[in-house]
Amino acid sequence: MISTVYDSVFEFLFAHGLSLAASLRLAFAATLLSVCLLSWIVGLVLHYVIAPPIGAFVKRTKVHWDDYILSPTMLRAMCNIVPGVIFYHLFPLCFATAGRATTSTLYVFFDRGTSVFITLTVMWLLTTFVKNLGRVAEELMQKHHLLGILQFARIIIYSLCGITAIALAFGRNPLTVLVSLGAAATVLMLVFKDSILGLVAGIQLSANRMLKVGDWVTIEKLGIDGTVEEISLTTVKVRNFDKSVSTVPPYTLVSDCFKNWDTMQNLGSRRFKKTLYIDANTVRLLTKQELADKKFAAYLTSDERKGGNMVNLTLFRHYVEQTLHNRKDVNTNDWILTRISNLESGRGVPVEIWFYFRETDFEKFEELSAQAMEQFMAALPLFGLRQFQLPTGYLPTK
Repeated sequence: MISTVYDSVFEFLFAHGLSLAASLRLAFAATLLSVCLLSWIVGLVLHYVIAPPIGAFVKRTKVHWDDYILSPTMLRAMCNIVPGVIFYHLFPLCFATAGRATTSTLYVFFDRGTSVFITLTVMWLLTTFVKNLGRVAEELMQKHHLLGILQFARIIIYSLCGITAIALAFGRNPLTVLVSLGAAATVLMLVFKDSILGLVAGIQLSANRMLKVGDWVTIEKLGIDGTVEEISLTTVKVRNFDKSVSTVPPYTLVSDCFKNWDTMQNLGSRRFKKTLYIDANTVRLLTKQELADKKFAAYLTSDERKGGNMVNLTLFRHYVEQTLHNRKDVNTNDWILTRISNLESGRGVPVEIWFYFRETDFEKFEELSAQAMEQFMAALPLFGLRQFQLPTGYLPTK
C-alpha cells in the first residue's frame, strides 16, 4: 500500500511537469501524510464507533466490576495506543520506499517521538487500570488492604515508564539507563531513608492486613484513639473521637505497638472489665438464718446451703454471674467471670468482673456498662456488703 501511494503520487506530479527532485520529495511527504491520516482515522473509528457500544454494553451488565475495568478512561487509553502502534510500524516503510536513510534527522524524530508517545500511553493505560482495580477492591470487594499495594504498583509503573520514555527520547537503551541508575540507588537510599522506611512499612500494613479504612485504633504512646480515615504508603490519617485528626507515619505503626479493635467489632462482642472495691470490714460468713432466706436461694447450690460456710462476698459473686447469664445483651458463649484480684493495702477487696456485651457501638456499650455497674453497686447492701472508698465518710451505727 505504501509503495502504491508513493508511486502514484510521484507519477502524477512528474507527469504534470514537476522536476524529478520535487516529485520525489512531494511523493515522500504525501506517503507520510497518508500514514498519519490512516492512523488518525483508525483513532477516530475506535473513539467514536467502537468504544461507545462497548461502554454502553458494560453499563448494561449485571456485574459492576467491569464498569471500573472498562471505564471510559480505560477505553480512551486503549484507543490512543492503536494509532501510535500503526504509525510506528508504517512510517519506516515510507522511508524505505523513498530510499531515504534511517539515520536522517526526520526519521530519528519520528522514531523517538512515536516511541515516547506509545510508552506514555501505555503508562496511562496501566496506571488507570491499577487505579480502577483499587476502586473495585475498595467499593465492591471491601479489600481496603490492597490500596497500599496498588499505590506502590502505580509508583513502580510511573518510574519505569518515565525512565523508559526519557531514555527513548535521547536514543538510549532503557535497560542500560536502569542499570546505571542502580549505582545511584545506594546514595538515594541514604538520602531518602525515612521515606523508604515509610514506603516499606505502608506495604507491610497493606500486605499483612494489619489496618484498613474504618478500623478503630488506639495508639497509647501518641495519645491517638479514633477511626482510620485514609491509608497511603506514607501516612495513616486517624479521626480521633474528639474530632481532631492525627497523621501517623506507617513506620510508627509497624515498629511500635497499636491496638486494632476491628476483630472485636467483627465478632460482635466487646469485653466488659471493671473492678468493684469492697470494704473488707463487711466481708463475713453468712448465718444459717441468712442461708435459709428465700431471696438467696437462687444463688446457692444445695451443697452450699448445707455446708454453712458461705461468705457473703461469694454469694454476691454468684449473684453477679447469674444475673449476667440471664441478660440477653450479654454473650454467654464467652467468659462470664468474677474473681478476687491482687489485694492492695488500704484499697479494700478488689472484685473484678469480666464478661462480653453483644453491643460493640461505643456509646451504647458505655451506657450498658454504666447500667451494669450501677446495678451491682446498688445490690451490695442486700448481701451485707459496702463499697470501699477513701476517705470512707462512713460512721458505723451503734
